[in-house]
Amino acid sequence: MEEKLNEPIDDGLEPKDVTDVVSEALVQKTKNRFLVNVGLRSKGTCVSERDLEEELVVEKQTSSDLREVIKTQQQQMKEMMKKF
Repeated sequence: MEEKLNEPIDDGLEPKDVTDVVSEALVQKTKNRFLVNVGLRSKGTCVSERDLEEELVVEKQTSSDLREVIKTQQQQMKEMMKKF
């Protein structure tokens, strides 16, 4: 990473951003999906069916969890309104 940061810069070009250098290094060294998940790297056009199914399961669980939270909060609000 340090080598990439210290590379000579051509005339008219800006120096490489530290974030870009780190993200390039992580992508090359790992198969970590963190950078994709936080939006620093795109998934590209190769998305497997398994990945899509995993995302769908996570979305469904998140949706279900949020519905439960909303239901609980609605019940709490009804109880509070009864006190007034």
